[in-house]
Amino acid sequence: MGFLDFFKRENRSLENPGATLSDFQDFLDGITDMQCSRKQAITLPAVAASLQFVAGAVSGMPVRLYRTRADGGKEEVEDYRTELLNRETGDTLDAVQFKRAIVTDYLLDGEGYAVVNWQRNLIRSINYVARENVSAISNQDPVFKQVAFWIQARRYDDYQIFRILRDSTDGMEGRGILEENQSLFSTMFKALKYEHNTIGSGAKRGFLKSSKHLDHNILRSLRLAWEKLFSGDNPVVVLNDGLDFQEIGTTAMENQLFDNKVANNNAVYSLFGLPTGLFSDQPSSDVYLQAIRTAVLPVARAIENALNKYLLLESEKGKLFFVLDSSAITEADTMTRYQCYEIGLKNSWLTVDDIRVKENMLPVGMDYIKLGLDAVLYKPETGEIYTPNTGIKANINDAPEPPIKPPTKGGEWDEGGNPQ
Repeated sequence: MGFLDFFKRENRSLENPGATLSDFQDFLDGITDMQCSRKQAITLPAVAASLQFVAGAVSGMPVRLYRTRADGGKEEVEDYRTELLNRETGDTLDAVQFKRAIVTDYLLDGEGYAVVNWQRNLIRSINYVARENVSAISNQDPVFKQVAFWIQARRYDDYQIFRILRDSTDGMEGRGILEENQSLFSTMFKALKYEHNTIGSGAKRGFLKSSKHLDHNILRSLRLAWEKLFSGDNPVVVLNDGLDFQEIGTTAMENQLFDNKVANNNAVYSLFGLPTGLFSDQPSSDVYLQAIRTAVLPVARAIENALNKYLLLESEKGKLFFVLDSSAITEADTMTRYQCYEIGLKNSWLTVDDIRVKENMLPVGMDYIKLGLDAVLYKPETGEIYTPNTGIKANINDAPEPPIKPPTKGGEWDEGGNPQ
């Protein structure tokens, strides 16, 4: 066997019909064809509507900072960080745009990033960073994990990267809805393209019948004219004698595609945690509140945890905490709110000024709690009893014991106080 014979046998193996390079390329093309990019996924109406609802609701929730009091209560704190999170972030994005962008990345890609621009113990800005610009480098220790991040060839420490991660197992990377449901989004995008191609031109679908045999040149001219008709460049095609157009009606496959479209849209809503009736013509308040509880509030809690981790000093943790105020998006209609206020006043856990503040009205000094004159107030900690009707205060621990009646007949008393 010569040296050149070796290469000849190798060449023959590549020409084997069972393992050609073209077959392998077709296999790779088939895999790539099943992938749906982020840009394509956003064009799907169900995905766009879900993102609009969740990201819009979260971006409209104001961030508040509270301090834990010694008695277990909490009080709101005015701080420069709430200004960064509610108005100006110090970046080109304002606070609403920042929250919307980071929530969209979190849901679709599983990772939402921002750089916390610390200068000593103060935060100068919070800068949103797109996911594709962030690279995480870990120490490869499965127990005591440490991570550093690189953005445009610049290294950032762990505490400098604000992040919310979906379905993360290492605190560095997450998995988004798009990655977990590639086949669903790819199928929906292909169905959308098919729908556009079939009815996008507005022309009726059908086929041509000819009573005569057509040569190659005539068929080519007819095909070009028909392509112009469906492209919209030439809205009229003139048929010669002997040619007839026959329209194709709706097929069973197209009806099935419509049913699949509805089912796929409902599947997308479920992935985002939204009830299927949310985008109907007249969704009920119960459906809306369910969407807030299952889709919006979990994302808001993830942002709260990240804010408490990356925007507080170590000395502040455990004493201060951030909260996304959801009262605005869970607010009921006027009649329902007023009925709740009536119950609060009647049961003496709201004052008139409390209600006026909630309704964005100026307080009028009515900060008293209503008490019924027939009520008797009892304080379990001290045993104190107060009757508003009479103004009498008493304590059950100081109540005198009832007197012991003397025996009806003569006799002496024993040491226990009993008649002998």
